[in-house]
Amino acid sequence: MKNRFRVTQHAIDRFRERTGTKAGRLSIIYKLRNWSDKSREIYPTGETAVKMFTLHDPLTRFLRYQQFTLVISNGKIVTMFESNEKGWTEEPQLNVPINLAVAALRLKALPAS
Repeated sequence: MKNRFRVTQHAIDRFRERTGTKAGRLSIIYKLRNWSDKSREIYPTGETAVKMFTLHDPLTRFLRYQQFTLVISNGKIVTMFESNEKGWTEEPQLNVPINLAVAALRLKALPAS
């Protein structure tokens, strides 16, 4: 299955930072799309889920390729990071309670009107 995700500049910058490459923009876009084609979807659990859904939209998808996790939001690879297997699973999780908790935390952070 070919994933034709768009790639943000932030993801390109993170790729350069984490891999140490000096490759050009198009080369990195091709590489990230290739990785997304070869990756498997993973789901955060426990504290990792709280952190991920605080940082990212609750509809965000996470794809694992080797030691890297690609973060997909709104059809774009928005960032990538290195992570181990701890705090992740290949089984879909019911994240509704976590998403509600994150929404509540975000609402608390809004100024009172």
